[in-house]
Amino acid sequence: MRIIVMSDSHGSAYAVEKIIERNMSADIFVHLGDGEREIGIMQDKYPHLDIRFVCGNCDYNSMLPPVQIIDADGARILCTHGHRYYVKNGTETLRSIARDNGCNIALFGHTH
Repeated sequence: MRIIVMSDSHGSAYAVEKIIERNMSADIFVHLGDGEREIGIMQDKYPHLDIRFVCGNCDYNSMLPPVQIIDADGARILCTHGHRYYVKNGTETLRSIARDNGCNIALFGHTH
């Protein structure tokens, strides 16, 4: 299984589209926040792709979930932007949340 992970595109639909175009054979695309507008554009343009996403701290007034869990080939992956778990100060809180949810992988953005 091939999963492409991106984050913090901050309005650059061009950058997100280039990532998608270079990886069209991927099974899942994951955007870890701060890109709600451009992900919406990509979903409209590529409705056949499996694009997962979470809310970032700059996705204002978003209704997106702050966390998503993906089960893929025996791995359980926690996806989040990271700001709610203070990842700029370390990953201990995020690790605990991942463990509490039975995840063996945690992905986050926010730190650029």
